[in-house]
Amino acid sequence: QGVFGPGGQALFEDEDGDLVMAYHGWTPPNVGYPAGQRSLFIDPVRFENGAPVMTGPTTDPQPLP
Repeated sequence: QGVFGPGGQALFEDEDGDLVMAYHGWTPPNVGYPAGQRSLFIDPVRFENGAPVMTGPTTDPQPLP
């Protein structure tokens, strides 16, 4: 399952000092208005050869901090 139309991203470090990105996107299969909905995603980011690589999207429920 993917994310459609991601945007509004913000990078920050979590409590362990790992880089993560928060962003929103359409949740399939309901993409677009009026029936669609946008969800918040938070996924890890790392760098390989100087280029950012994001692992995700994480779509399963996550534990509270």
